[in-house]
Amino acid sequence: MILFLIYILSFFEFLEIKNNSENNADLIIKVAKSQLGTPYVGGTLDTGLTEKCVVNYEGLDCVTFVENTLAISKSLLNSEINENNFEENIINNITNTRYRNGLINGYLSRLHYTGDWILDNIKKNNITEITQKIGGIKLDNNINFMSTHTEYYMQLKENPDLINGIKRVENYLNKSNLYYIPKEKINKKGINSGDIICIATNIKGLDYSHLGFALIEDNKLKLIHASSNKKKVVIEDDLKAYLMSVKNHKGITVLRPNL
Repeated sequence: MILFLIYILSFFEFLEIKNNSENNADLIIKVAKSQLGTPYVGGTLDTGLTEKCVVNYEGLDCVTFVENTLAISKSLLNSEINENNFEENIINNITNTRYRNGLINGYLSRLHYTGDWILDNIKKNNITEITQKIGGIKLDNNINFMSTHTEYYMQLKENPDLINGIKRVENYLNKSNLYYIPKEKINKKGINSGDIICIATNIKGLDYSHLGFALIEDNKLKLIHASSNKKKVVIEDDLKAYLMSVKNHKGITVLRPNL
């Protein structure tokens, strides 16, 4: 079962956005802005013990906001897209982004950790990692949050056999190279509007805690994201100031979408 609710714009309104976009990055930003004010709702992907591709535009968290925005943008660039196949194409794009190798094969096939999401989408050529090129350093978090906090995850509580699979993912991530720019050193150099911003965290056992899109506007580096504090999709007027205001925010990883 797939839950697909477009409450923001019609296909033809999206098509107009595409036709008025200067380039792919501008398209991403315009699609992201079309969702401003959409309520923040967490946990929309965990609807039961059977893994399904859930697509919900009535309520977004930070991850689904990014995935939905990328999927809509990519669909609009498909020369074969029309009103009849738009929905199906978006669902296919989200499935490709959200699941390991683009295939749904149970709970463990979903890319739960942002670091896992990054590495898998690099392999699929959905994104390019640019953090190291613009001054990033190695992220050295010891990742084990899901396997040590199974009480927060319905599927892990009901199916303890899945925990070993989560531990394998964590071990893989702990051996992988991910990069971030410490928040004190962030500036807009090398970052474009439409780049994905993944916020690294100091929370024990986690790699990242939040993500959104970079927006260069008024000569400032801003952030478009689904905010759990403000309970909706918003624009932060200063990314660095936002990061500095949250103790557990460590810095950012910057990814460039390949549409």
